[in-house]
Amino acid sequence: MLTKSLASDYAAEGIRANAIAPGYIDTDMTAGGLANPEWSPIWRGITPMPKVGTPEDISAAALYLCSDASSYVTGEVLVVEGSYTIR
Repeated sequence: MLTKSLASDYAAEGIRANAIAPGYIDTDMTAGGLANPEWSPIWRGITPMPKVGTPEDISAAALYLCSDASSYVTGEVLVVEGSYTIR
């Protein structure tokens, strides 16, 4: 709701407010869990896409939100998580 509130407050000034909600992304923070033989199959199994996200997946989403391609987008949370939340 913070994203929507900021978007509403600043839209008239031409300021857009959006957010990115990442899923499991292969970073130093998740390396331990992804290497764990108990956790990794669970994390991978509950994500419909057969891969773990990469920092490049997140940067592509950020690039979209910063580009003119999203010039009419504000107040949105772009979920980048391989369809994890649809299960």
